[in-house]
Amino acid sequence: MKPGLSPRITACKFLGRVLQQGQSLDDVFVAEENLSPQDTAFVRAMVMTTLRHLGQIDQTLTPLSKRAIHKIKPPHLLNILRLGTAQLLCMDSSAAHAAVDLSVDMAAKNRKTAYAKGMVNAILRRIGRENITLAGTAEDNIPEWLWQTWCKDYDEETAQQIAGGSLKEALLDITVKNPDEREKWAEALEAEILPTGTLRCKKATGRIYELPGFGEGAWWVQDASSAIPVQLLAQDVDLSGQHVLDLCAAPGGKTLQLAALGAKVTAVDKSAKRLRRLHENLERTGLSQNVTVVEADVTSWQPEEKADYVLLDAPCSATGTIRRHPDLLHLKSSESIKSLSDIQQRAFENASKMLKDGGRMVYCVCSIDKREGAGHAVPKGLDTDPIKDFPLEIDEKGNVTILPYMQDGMDGFYIARFRR
Repeated sequence: MKPGLSPRITACKFLGRVLQQGQSLDDVFVAEENLSPQDTAFVRAMVMTTLRHLGQIDQTLTPLSKRAIHKIKPPHLLNILRLGTAQLLCMDSSAAHAAVDLSVDMAAKNRKTAYAKGMVNAILRRIGRENITLAGTAEDNIPEWLWQTWCKDYDEETAQQIAGGSLKEALLDITVKNPDEREKWAEALEAEILPTGTLRCKKATGRIYELPGFGEGAWWVQDASSAIPVQLLAQDVDLSGQHVLDLCAAPGGKTLQLAALGAKVTAVDKSAKRLRRLHENLERTGLSQNVTVVEADVTSWQPEEKADYVLLDAPCSATGTIRRHPDLLHLKSSESIKSLSDIQQRAFENASKMLKDGGRMVYCVCSIDKREGAGHAVPKGLDTDPIKDFPLEIDEKGNVTILPYMQDGMDGFYIARFRR
């Protein structure tokens, strides 16, 4: 088999599992155990780039094909064309010759697509020969229902900025266990310290576990937005020795933050698989002694004793994380948001009952859909605890909405704070 052909075949298979079978990209990669680290990185880059720009890719292919895009059969053939176009127009153009030849080989190797290898060759070579560029704009990659939601919740100009920010590749953000060592690790990792304290590693390449400080547990990977809920829970207070409930805790970035602050943390999540990752992170960072892990559903579970502080990172559509998970553009629907919104409200109500009188609670979601954030009814007994003096924009109610284009790229988040 020609060099480079095997990972491209795998990428096409993975793309099909997302688009035709509705599997998440994370689940697809977990199921594939035979990829080398180099091939894993290449396959991930190919598939994620194609998913990010799928609307524009299909627009580009439409006038080049004699058949309408939706009539190109089997779907595997269309995915070969999509991946080839992504490589030519969205990735390293120096590999254009290989992108064309290996796309043709992919078609030839499959008995259902072998008949169309000439078509694949003609379309992809025409893209290069005629200097065709990617059609459309960032908006064209966003499902209509999601685009309309953004326009309704914000406005069209903001929606355009959200779309542009959502389609950028996410940079590596990390949280340092000991805040006094931020400058040390910023220098070691050639990172920038953001206003919120996160280290942004713009030059980091290769495997995460090979970077300085990872093995000794000095830091962990955590998007800048994801680190903010704990900062707001701990704002102007000392969490050392305080009982904190971290609800929907896995894979554990916020749990690690709380434990590093000296809190006595009960980390609750219903996913055994995700809790395994939390345990691994706790062991690596040496923070296990501060944390009790509970496998339970936060819509119904109650602790034996109420807590001083509660952090609920509610299960959500995660449409604020499209930069990292472009498959969400093709897996979520308006109906799924409604279902999740109902679960969030139940979790919100149940979590509020876990809080002591005078205690503080933070509710957050990594979604910018207002049905999952500001649209929720505040449970009885909770009063708004307005966020103040924080280096991000705060709305008139004292809450924070982070949009993906902010700070040169952050996950979208909604964060609100309350007192009982």
